[in-house]
Amino acid sequence: MDFKKMREYTHQEFVKLVKSLSEEQLLHLSANYGGYPVLFRMALDEELSHIPFIQTGASVIVRDEFGRILLQQRSDNGLWGLPGGCQDLGERLETTAVRELYEETGIKVSEENLTLINTLSGESRKRYNYKNRFGIN
Repeated sequence: MDFKKMREYTHQEFVKLVKSLSEEQLLHLSANYGGYPVLFRMALDEELSHIPFIQTGASVIVRDEFGRILLQQRSDNGLWGLPGGCQDLGERLETTAVRELYEETGIKVSEENLTLINTLSGESRKRYNYKNRFGIN
């Protein structure tokens, strides 16, 4: 199944696409185009876009033998950050961390080699607006 790049859809086209897909096709779309939370947020009608949205994900700090930390430049906004991403439906956060690290860097690790450093939650997680981020009208 082939899809255009997310930014090539108008909001109306994207909503129409999402409504036309089966569950299996939606999971395929989300796995290949930004993750389920991103897919869900982008498909919201404009009247609902202000509703706070809980989005879980994981990031991984990778250090080399000199203590340097691996950063990646994001393709969506050009900023630098840690490898990571959104949790898929039914996935453990440890699995998310391992999968995202591999998808974004090609580095393979096992869940047993991860150490939880911290969690981010609370007021700092309420500032995101996907509609503005993706240029959806």
